[in-house]
Amino acid sequence: MIRATTWITKAGGYTRTAAKNGLNVLIYGANKYLNFGTISGVSGYGFRDYGGVMQYRNSLDADWKDVEQGVGGGVTVETPTGAINAVNASFNVSAVPKWVVADGIINFDGAGYSIAGLVITMDVPPSQYIRAII
Repeated sequence: MIRATTWITKAGGYTRTAAKNGLNVLIYGANKYLNFGTISGVSGYGFRDYGGVMQYRNSLDADWKDVEQGVGGGVTVETPTGAINAVNASFNVSAVPKWVVADGIINFDGAGYSIAGLVITMDVPPSQYIRAII
């Protein structure tokens, strides 16, 4: 439930959480969109969950593209090794990730997971899928 005390709209046109340390944001459900501009859904541009695959679309692109197809020139999407069973929280990665997507939630180091060497430990064990954005 969103309450007026949870989110603060600031001058300059952005909204932030009222929580001192921020909040995680969950886009609930499968195949959802995070759009920008004035159009939402498949016709808009931004990011989407496409059956567990993160995709993006720029405003001038005709098609949605998988993130590993070259966002920022050098981003790789990896499926970490480890059991996905809503119990296991530790996964091995080949390199330190920029962020991790698990069950539709974007997580950052210190806000959703921690990393020691090349082992990430999720705050909440994933039950459906996990991807590391390296």
